[in-house]
Amino acid sequence: ILNSKKTLNVNEKIGDGEIDFVVQNLTGKTIYLTCFSYVKKRTFSRWHWDKSPVYKLNDTENVVIDIDTISDPRDKKNVYGYLSIFEKEKEAEDSTYELTEDKNKIDLDTIYKLQNKKVIIGIEKYGIKKEILDFAIVENNKIDTERKPELDFIVENKTNRGLFVTCFVYQKKENHPVWRYDKTPVKKIEPDKLTIIDVDTIIQKYDRVYMRGYLGVFDETEEKLANDVTYELLPEKNKIELHRLMMLRNKKVVLEAEKYGIIGDIIDFTVKPTRKIDFSNITYKKIKLEETFDGNNK
Repeated sequence: ILNSKKTLNVNEKIGDGEIDFVVQNLTGKTIYLTCFSYVKKRTFSRWHWDKSPVYKLNDTENVVIDIDTISDPRDKKNVYGYLSIFEKEKEAEDSTYELTEDKNKIDLDTIYKLQNKKVIIGIEKYGIKKEILDFAIVENNKIDTERKPELDFIVENKTNRGLFVTCFVYQKKENHPVWRYDKTPVKKIEPDKLTIIDVDTIIQKYDRVYMRGYLGVFDETEEKLANDVTYELLPEKNKIELHRLMMLRNKKVVLEAEKYGIIGDIIDFTVKPTRKIDFSNITYKKIKLEETFDGNNK
């Protein structure tokens, strides 16, 4: 098991003749990873699946994935691959592309596009599917300090009982090829209280503008359902369509109970202004306080 490629520092630029790339582990635990690449190493050889060394990567660590040198520049641009993640060393060592399950694979598309970029591996919880692999591709050594418009919004509980809420957001994260549903953390709101639904920050304007969502609302006796449910299994009675989330900026969703014949109480909602709360300013001030805290302040 390798912990780094040769003596190459992950902060150095990778040579123009190579298609190696950097991976960072932000899963919160130790993982074992390898890269399956579909390559043709020499002019008259055939295309075939190739496996990189297996790397052990502790939480927050970086590693350079070593992809074999491709002699033909045209072939180099057609090498595509899958990053495969495992929790056990033996699974990683024994793995082949054909026998690796999709849940353990991340589609990297063409690998040459990753040169001098970093693939950040994370884990998200998604209902009964539990933990699923997630990833993002960013410029290596580039820290983006620009504040991006947030789509977080407030939910207020004006019913006479506690509620559990979550939001299913239809979105396309940075460098992901497809739109898909993401689930925000489940939160409990007591009567006459508020909570903030934390939506992922999406950089691209088009992808941010067209993000839409459904609010999942559950009675205080339905905590397990709230935690386990996915968008595909969300019952209609627990679903509130929010349409485009951009329209909720500086507004709040107010949940109210209404009587509806023999069915009893049903949850309805209204959207009201929130006195122009700027979530990006709140985040910015919090960061500033953390940076200037000297240990003597109460």
